[in-house]
Amino acid sequence: MERLSKGIKRFLKVSEDYSSEDIRVVEIESDGSDRRFYRVLWENDSFVIMENFPITENIKKENLSYLRIAQHLNGKGLPFPSIYLYDLSEGIFILEDAGDMSLERFIKTYPNDTLTIYRRVLDVLLEIQIRAIDGFDTNWCYQSPYFDTDIMRRFESEYFKREFLSDLLSLRVDLSFLDPIFDHISLMAYDKRNISFLHRDFQSRNILIKERKIYLVDWQSARLGPPGYDLASLLIDPYVELSEAKREELFSYYMERTKETKRFDMGFLLKSYPYLMLQRNMQILGAFSYLFLKKGKEKFKKFILPAFQGLLKIISTIDDPKLLPFVRFLYDIDINSVMEPR
Repeated sequence: MERLSKGIKRFLKVSEDYSSEDIRVVEIESDGSDRRFYRVLWENDSFVIMENFPITENIKKENLSYLRIAQHLNGKGLPFPSIYLYDLSEGIFILEDAGDMSLERFIKTYPNDTLTIYRRVLDVLLEIQIRAIDGFDTNWCYQSPYFDTDIMRRFESEYFKREFLSDLLSLRVDLSFLDPIFDHISLMAYDKRNISFLHRDFQSRNILIKERKIYLVDWQSARLGPPGYDLASLLIDPYVELSEAKREELFSYYMERTKETKRFDMGFLLKSYPYLMLQRNMQILGAFSYLFLKKGKEKFKKFILPAFQGLLKIISTIDDPKLLPFVRFLYDIDINSVMEPR
């Protein structure tokens, strides 16, 4: 807290002996991240502090990506919180306060406005996909420059296999038969004809609404990749269980708006989208399983069952004989017995 206090006082341009009683610091509950966030209230203003102390080389790279990508996005006037001050050696960033009304919370508070707000979010998504790619330097990306088949396999389908199938479900069977299927899914999902700016975690808890303006947060994993991935992340988001009718309507809205831009090959976008939904759903199940089982974050457990049901629904709608062994395997899983209270 001493490091934070010094950073706060430096930002406010007050002396070190300034009374801390006039500055109120409230920790903001983080989600799956190990980073810590604080809201600082001072006089009639507020700002947010993100703390990610660089104890490893990977965190150092992540923090640098967080900074460089934000500077690029802010420079284009895109709806991401501004970084007012930063100290990479301490892993401290002082940010514009985008409020605490997430899209998830907004939908629960104003359910009748679901389609209206989602259309606005899709407009924002399309804007950043097109505008943010201009001048984007892939050297800013700390994990990989592109979201390609290698990333899909290593960080999504293998993650799903290890964390969900092996560790959470404790399946003691040879899962190597899934490898060629996962290769096929990643190849079908990788829409190399359409490359856009990719947020990589475009879901309702990373979308904030303040004074009718939409802000996007958690951009440190951004890179270039297929536009359908962020769309899938939004529409199959387990935090907000959209009805199938709403998903279809919003998908049609995005496709119509995208067609108007004449920036993407619509045929490839349509062809890759079901497989991108599969990829994202496997990533979700891997992440929730890891956070619940390994990190002890109980709050993620309740999302595992609906995410698995979503996976079954998605894969059952894809007419692809190469997926049949995976389909049969998934339908044989007794998820309910596994998810009983431990």
